[in-house]
Amino acid sequence: MLKKLEKINPAFGLLCIGCLLGGLKNGWFVFPVGIMICMLLWSRLRQSGRIYISRKFNIVYLLLLCLAAVSVMTAVSRGDAVVGLLKLVIMGIYIVWCLQMTEIEKTEAIANIPKLGILVLVSSALLIFLPSYRDVVINRAGRLSGIFEYSNTLALIFLISLAIYFELEDREHKATNREQLLYFATMVFGILWTGSRFTIVLMVIYLISLGIRHKRVNPAYILTAVIIVAFVILYSRFTGDARGIARIGTLFSNSSTLVGRVIYWKDGLQILLANPFGMGSMGWFLTQEATQSAPYVTKFVHNSFLQMGLDYGIGFMVATIGLALLSIIHARKGFKTLLVIIYMHMFFEFDSEYMVVLFIVILFVESDWLGVKDIPFEPKRLYINGALTVIVLLFILQSAF
Repeated sequence: MLKKLEKINPAFGLLCIGCLLGGLKNGWFVFPVGIMICMLLWSRLRQSGRIYISRKFNIVYLLLLCLAAVSVMTAVSRGDAVVGLLKLVIMGIYIVWCLQMTEIEKTEAIANIPKLGILVLVSSALLIFLPSYRDVVINRAGRLSGIFEYSNTLALIFLISLAIYFELEDREHKATNREQLLYFATMVFGILWTGSRFTIVLMVIYLISLGIRHKRVNPAYILTAVIIVAFVILYSRFTGDARGIARIGTLFSNSSTLVGRVIYWKDGLQILLANPFGMGSMGWFLTQEATQSAPYVTKFVHNSFLQMGLDYGIGFMVATIGLALLSIIHARKGFKTLLVIIYMHMFFEFDSEYMVVLFIVILFVESDWLGVKDIPFEPKRLYINGALTVIVLLFILQSAF
């Protein structure tokens, strides 16, 4: 058993744990995983005796951390703001850990991501049979929200898994046609079950771009997709049920969710201009009732980039958008299109609140452009830097409360 666990790619194992813990949206789940990342990083440094660092990353990351620290001082709820800041600290440690990985390890982690889609779908489906969890994994609209407790981000995980599967299979051709077709049908069914109409549109865009890039399309995939969609539409027509999996039937006839998002963005932009240094994590949610232009209740603004601005300030938001563009330019071969689709999804959703999504994005980015260099690992220096970090965080906590 232990030998089998040793063979699991650490990065993929971390993604599996993160998904099973709800995508790492809940702060209480994030911190144990953060400790795990610290342990993995420490183990790697002790074994190699070298540490790979990037001056560019250090400067940008410290700048972002300072901007986030300022938002704690201006936060509506300083307790929530500190949690948001600590999540950024954990994200930085994860990136440093990724810098220590070899290209083989990164490629292996990415190659295993299609299994993540199956893991999430199966675990979500199994929870339906537990009465206490059924109302959590299937929301009131009849949509699969699964272990993420949110349908649209769950659909994004399925789309990422499907896209990576096709990118890798096109190059390696390890699976048989039957296996490829079964995986395709499973992920398409998962996306339809979430009822995420925008993700369905993105899936169609991705498959069309895949066909254009490779100048060929397997007719079996088209036939399978048509059969699944036709079944869902017929089910909707005969039963009159337009919820859950049948929401695809309202793809072009119901734009209420898009109108709602435009209202959120309009109100969010006005609040951001009034609070250029951010309001801290959950700040927008706690103040929206006093500033909203229409009656609604939502925790997030349904735009990851705008949400970052509301949480950490305009400077943080602009820097994040710039980093997103650079990540597309310097993405691993074959994943530029997928990153564009992920960011398009993030523009309409709060996917960045789920740290697992950000973990996956980081794996797609090449580290060469960061100017990475290795130096001897000195535990004493790490202790000093760690102590200074703790002192700074304690100062922020003291200032916050």
